[in-house]
Amino acid sequence: MRTATIIFIVLSCTITIGGLFPCLGWINWIGIPCSSICAILGLIGTTSKDTPESDKGVHLAALILGVCLIGVGAIRCFLGGGVV
Repeated sequence: MRTATIIFIVLSCTITIGGLFPCLGWINWIGIPCSSICAILGLIGTTSKDTPESDKGVHLAALILGVCLIGVGAIRCFLGGGVV
């Protein structure tokens, strides 16, 4: 679970940052669902009783970053008119 969470953190950060460049705003339509998966994995990891205490920080970071990246991607899509 920890490995999948780290992979989605890196993937969603890369996609969302790539979508901030001009003419690449359409990438955020891929970044928003990826960030949503990241936030869901973080939520599951922080609330699960089977998760070791050492992994709670990674899952909390995934939850916070996922929600923030969803907001950034949504704002970027809104500013670009939903296309650019």
